[in-house]
Amino acid sequence: MDEKQLGRLTGAIYLIVVATGLFSLMYVPATLAGDGAPSDRLGRLLAHPALYNAGTAAFIVEQAAFCVLPIMFYRWLRHAGPWHAALMVVLALASVPVSLVAAAYRLDAIGWLTDTNLLSEVTSAESRTLAQAALHHWDHALLIASLFWGLWLAPLGYLIVVSLMIPRLLGYLLMLGSLGYVIDVFGQLLWSDYGRSALADYATLPAALGELGTCFWLLAVGAKRSSVASIDHARVA
Repeated sequence: MDEKQLGRLTGAIYLIVVATGLFSLMYVPATLAGDGAPSDRLGRLLAHPALYNAGTAAFIVEQAAFCVLPIMFYRWLRHAGPWHAALMVVLALASVPVSLVAAAYRLDAIGWLTDTNLLSEVTSAESRTLAQAALHHWDHALLIASLFWGLWLAPLGYLIVVSLMIPRLLGYLLMLGSLGYVIDVFGQLLWSDYGRSALADYATLPAALGELGTCFWLLAVGAKRSSVASIDHARVA
């Protein structure tokens, strides 16, 4: 498999990550959010259990694909910086266990509301309280995972810029997006009004543009090691 084909295969895997992520982390939460009140959130979850479970399934598929994605990037970007490529893989894969724990909390939440075996052991009020607690745990685990979703973009962006295999602009967007993720995570942790600030609306926008751009560029064009990158690598070696 040449580098162009490898790039397109990487783009296809990236598309799985992007599509399942958009569905599970944007469409489903927006549909089930309601007015944002905990009681309304649980009510809409009960009204749309199939959509909720589809979101959970999509999230698990996303994590499975995300286990492969950084390894694919490593295969065709390691020539631009082996240490940066290894760091990229480590940071990306570090998010997966946290994300899968988060998915387990999602399963707990729907279980406390619909599993007859569990409902027979607790009162209705207790089951709703436990479901709400599980959703809070999901939110908190997702916040931690999102830190690593951002951190891995920094070495990835650097490698794209150095390798010249796809447009440098995408690499710069990914590095800026990495910083945006870090700001977003610690903004939520340290600033009580962060969610109402303009920064919260735009912090992760560069990452979204960089990831979507990289995904679709790889699908459409693939990747090819430039002669400049090859010369630079030879000089470093």
